[in-house]
Amino acid sequence: MSLARLDCAGRGKHELWRHCWAYIVLSLLWLPAAGADSWSDKRVQLIYGLAQGNYLVGDTEGALREVDEILRLQPEHFAAQLLKARVQLDRDAATAALDSVDHALALQPEDLEASLLKALILSALQREADAIALARAVVARAPAESPAAHKANELLRLLLNEAHANPSGASTAPTPRGARAATAEASDLRAVEQALATLDAALAEPQARASSEQRQQRVAMQLLRARLLSQTGQVPAATTALQNLLSDAPENREARLLLASLYTLQENWRSLDALIEPIASDPQLADIALYLSGRAALGQTRVGRARAQFEAALEQQATAGNRLAPSLHFYRGVCLAQLQREPEARRELAQAMEAGFVPETPEEAVRAAQTLLQVGLAEPTVPLLEALTLRGLRPTAEVWALLGRAQQACGQLERAISAYTEALQLKPQQVELLALRGEGLRQIGLLDAAVVDYTTALQIAPSQHALHYPLALSYLQQGQLTDAAAQMTLAAEREPERSDLALWQALLYYTLDDSEAAHSALQRYFKNCGTTPRDSAHYLNYSLQVGSRPSRALEQLQPHAANSLPLGYFYAYCLRDLSRKAILDFAGRAETPATARAQLCATLFWMAQHEYQTGQIAQAWELLDLALETQAVDQPEYQLARWQRAHGS
Repeated sequence: MSLARLDCAGRGKHELWRHCWAYIVLSLLWLPAAGADSWSDKRVQLIYGLAQGNYLVGDTEGALREVDEILRLQPEHFAAQLLKARVQLDRDAATAALDSVDHALALQPEDLEASLLKALILSALQREADAIALARAVVARAPAESPAAHKANELLRLLLNEAHANPSGASTAPTPRGARAATAEASDLRAVEQALATLDAALAEPQARASSEQRQQRVAMQLLRARLLSQTGQVPAATTALQNLLSDAPENREARLLLASLYTLQENWRSLDALIEPIASDPQLADIALYLSGRAALGQTRVGRARAQFEAALEQQATAGNRLAPSLHFYRGVCLAQLQREPEARRELAQAMEAGFVPETPEEAVRAAQTLLQVGLAEPTVPLLEALTLRGLRPTAEVWALLGRAQQACGQLERAISAYTEALQLKPQQVELLALRGEGLRQIGLLDAAVVDYTTALQIAPSQHALHYPLALSYLQQGQLTDAAAQMTLAAEREPERSDLALWQALLYYTLDDSEAAHSALQRYFKNCGTTPRDSAHYLNYSLQVGSRPSRALEQLQPHAANSLPLGYFYAYCLRDLSRKAILDFAGRAETPATARAQLCATLFWMAQHEYQTGQIAQAWELLDLALETQAVDQPEYQLARWQRAHGS
C-alpha cells in the first residue's frame, strides 16, 4: 500500500500531517539571519519550494496555504501566482484559478506556460473556443521544437479532440491532474528537483541550540522530503531518510507509518514485522496495523493468519468510504484463492475492484492479474494490465502474456493475438503462448497462421500431444481433411477415453471413404460417450449401414428418432413420409440467422448422405451444393460437404 493510501486511511482518526505543514511554513524562523533583503528572499524561496513539494505529493491545502504566505510577503511573485492557479484548478475552483493566472500574466504577459495554463482553465470553464484560440496563439509564438511548442501542440490536440467528440459543447475537459500532466510534466520534474534542493539546503543548516519547536519543524521537513523521494520512485532513498529520522526520533508515528508503507512496497517483511507492534499501540491505527500484519504474513506464506488479520481489519472499518477497505478486500480474496476457496475469492476480489483497488507497483499488478485470472475475473484484469503497457515501463513478456489471456477470456481476440505477439517477440518459443495465439487465430479465421503456430509449438515440444486436436480442427476448417484425420488420430491415440475425438475420427474417415475405420471409431465413441450420444453419431451410424443393410439402418435409427425432433424429421424423410421442403422448413427455424444456416447445412449434408448411399447420386450432389450455399463455413458439415463435392464424380 502506498504512502498516500496509508496516509488517507489514517486521516480522520488522528492528525498525522495537519500540523506538519504549519511547522514548515514557519521553518525559516530558526535559520540564521543575513540581512533583511537576503532574509526575505531566502524565506520566500524556501516556502515556494515547500509549496511545490506539497502540491506534487497531493496536499493542495498545504500548497495553497504556503502560496498565500508567499503572496503576502511578495504580492508580485509570478511563480507563486502561477502555482496558485494550478492548485485552485486541481481543487475544482476554476473561476478563482482564472483570476490567479490573469494576475500572473499581468506580471509577465509573454510567459507561454502561463498562457497554456490559462487555456486549460478556460477549457475547464467550458469556454472551449477561447481555450482553443489561446492554445493556437501559443503554438504560433513558441519557438519550433521547443518544450513550450510541444506542450502547446499537445494541449491543442486534446482540446480539438474534445471539441470534435462533443460538438454540443458539453464539458468533457481533461481532469485537472491528467491535463496538468499533459501540459506541465517537465515543470513538475523541475519542481520536484527544486523542492528537494530547498529541503536539503534547509536541513543542512546548523542545529545548535535548536528549540523543541524547531526540532519539530525539522522533522516535518524530513517527512516531506521522504514523501517526495518515494512518490518520484526513489524508494531506497526515502527508506534511508525515514530510517535516519526514526533513529533520531524513535517515537515519531508519522515516520513509522510511512516507513511501514515503503517496506510493504519493497516486500521487506522482516523489517515490516518490527514496525507493526509500535503502530498497533495506537488504537486509532488498529486496522492499519492488522493490514500490515496480514501483508507480512501473506508475504511469508502464512495464508491462514493473513486471512484472519485482513478479516479482523475489515471488522474495524467504521466507514464504507475508507481508503483502506479495497486493499483489505483484495488481499482477503488473494488468501481465499490460495486456500482454493475460489467462489468466495471471486466475490471478494470483485468487491475490491469495484471499490477501486489499484496495485501500487508493477510487481503487485502482475500478481493481482494472476489471481484475478485464476478465479475467472478477466474483465477487470484487462485495464489493470493495459495500464502497465502504457506507462512506458517496457512491460515484460509475462505482462503481455497475462494481458493476452485476459483479453482472450473477454472475447477480444485481435487484441489478445497482438499481446501474445509482443510476448513472443520478447521471449520466443513459448509453447503455451504459441498455442494460445494459434487458438485466437483459428477462431478469427486466420487458419494458415494458426497452423504455423500449432506446428511450431509441436516442433519445440513434441510431447505436447494436446496440440494435435486444435491443429486437426484448423486443418478441418481449411478443408484439408487428410491432414485433419491424421492429427485427430494422433490426438485420439493419446486420449482414447475421449469420446469426442473418436466421433471426429469417424466423421473424417467416413468422408474420406474409409468406412471400416469410420465404423471402428464410431463404435469407440458409442462405448465411451455415456447415455446421450450426439445426433451426428446416429446420422453417421445410419449412413454407414443404409447402403448395404437399409432395414437394419432404419431399425437402429427409429428409437432415437422418437427422442430427438431433428432425428424424427430425418427418419420420416428417409421413409419418404416427409418432403424435402418440409424437413428444410423445420431445419431453418432458429433464433438467429447464423444458427438457422448451421442447422440447414447439417441437415442438407445428412440428407445428401442418405441419397448417395441409396443410389440417388444426382440428388446427393444437389443437396451438397445447397449445403455449400448456406456459407456456414464454421460448421463441420460444411467442410465435409465441400470435400465430398470436390472429390465426387
